[in-house]
Amino acid sequence: MTLSDTLRILDQVDTSALIIKRSDQNGNAMVNLQAFRRELKKLTSVSGVAVEVEWLMRTSLFQTDSDIYDPGNVRDDIRDRALKVSIGVNTLRNALRAIVPKPDETAIRILLPDTNDLRTLINFQSTISTAIEQAILNETIGGKLVIKAWENGSFWLELIVGTTNAVALIGAIAWAAAVVRKKWAEGTLFIQVARGLEIKNNTYEALEEATKRASEMVVDAEANAIFDKYFSGQENHEQIARLKHSIVTFAELMNKGMEVHPSLMTPETAENVFPDFAKLNSVESKIPRLPNPPKPDKPKDPTETAT
Repeated sequence: MTLSDTLRILDQVDTSALIIKRSDQNGNAMVNLQAFRRELKKLTSVSGVAVEVEWLMRTSLFQTDSDIYDPGNVRDDIRDRALKVSIGVNTLRNALRAIVPKPDETAIRILLPDTNDLRTLINFQSTISTAIEQAILNETIGGKLVIKAWENGSFWLELIVGTTNAVALIGAIAWAAAVVRKKWAEGTLFIQVARGLEIKNNTYEALEEATKRASEMVVDAEANAIFDKYFSGQENHEQIARLKHSIVTFAELMNKGMEVHPSLMTPETAENVFPDFAKLNSVESKIPRLPNPPKPDKPKDPTETAT
């Protein structure tokens, strides 16, 4: 998770609900627990308060839906830990607001493939930069490529690409790459099955070539569909070739763990063109399929008598 993601979560938390109150001055029961549970659940992925949140969620407070409840002899521990969470959230949120750049609607976020080798990491960054530049650095898209932020831990890179049109184009390339990646996986599985069958070498080689060509056809179709949408009315075979290169590069890096996401401020129309990386294997092509031709009418049997 990036620092920006953490800040987005913290900004959604009502810390006042995390301060547990008594039912009355002398009472032991706790009140407003439904709001407390709701806000605490938002913090399960925030590492800065994870220990206290996990402890609280294991208590009896989360074994009931009641808004008023007395947890018995652990009530003081619960209040103390809940207060620590509230203070921790406020402290962490203020710190992140001071260091995290404000979201930009023309930004994208890239999770680079994980590696401990600096040279490999630099090569990854160079490769993805080239693939993006080939797609967006033209008069039609009006894009640019500027590093906005770099977050360590997982290698998250935030890039400014100049226009929302450039953001949408990169999302479309990522979607097409997911389709191509899926086609590659299907081809690999098909070849593995074929390898286990007793077939002649020339037949096996023909199957390999057919599988390779099928994947190339998918790349061609996806690149042409993107070109028709984002470069409408133009005839530019070089740009189509650049789009093919970008799609293949994205697919190769996605196989190694790369992810591409829009900024938190990206308009919904551009955001929706990016694939869901949690469901990458289920991504389907957005190219409209031709409807099946209607079946011809069955000819009448001349022996049938009219009614």
